Amino acid sequence: MKLLFVALIFVSSAFADTPAQIAADYHSKAAAALQKVNDTLEKATVPLIADLVKSGDTDGADLLRTQMKSKVGGDPVLKPQARAKDLFKNYDAARVKALEPAKKAAIARIDAMLASSEGKKLDVLTALNKVRAEIEAGKPAMDPTSTGLARQWTYHMNATTDRVSGMIIFEKGGVLKLDFPNNQDSGTWKKTQEPDTYETNVRGEKGLLKVTGQTAEWKREVGIRYLRAKEGGSEL
Repeated sequence: MKLLFVALIFVSSAFADTPAQIAADYHSKAAAALQKVNDTLEKATVPLIADLVKSGDTDGADLLRTQMKSKVGGDPVLKPQARAKDLFKNYDAARVKALEPAKKAAIARIDAMLASSEGKKLDVLTALNKVRAEIEAGKPAMDPTSTGLARQWTYHMNATTDRVSGMIIFEKGGVLKLDFPNNQDSGTWKKTQEPDTYETNVRGEKGLLKVTGQTAEWKREVGIRYLRAKEGGSEL
């Protein structure tokens, strides 16, 4: 009976899961796992950049700094700066090892969804394929530490009302949390190429968030909603 109970919990969890939740959890866990690895890479790269500047090789210094940022973001560096070849090689191995637990957990959840009735739906399959591709590429969403984006926002049905319908929380690693009186949910967010503009995904519902100072318009499928940065709240 105990085994049956555990199995039923696992099955019900699989049915309740979504591609967006899997992606959000992977982003959060992967970002935390990579923090130490990325810090180590930066600390090891700084003296190399300093040596290049000291020798007058400013182009080499700029190249190495750019390549280091690419590595942290999970992007390939085809021709590493000469002084960083071994460093980048060691970083790649450490990165793969650090991401393995988060990757394994996320893929297990993807497999569980594929085995469920939800996994027979085309839109879910498409979303799962996208999430799996991102996981295999080892590229969690970048921590937007320099965006100045407020972390907590109040959620309003129109631009003029003072009535707060809920709270929206932006977490590092691309995790988006929705906290309403009768409902808590999560999704993902990421920066776009447009200034102060972010793409969101909540249970497959895509949205576009445009921030103007301490206010924001969130274009959702249900219509435009309005956010206000919480007074006294922290920034990412």
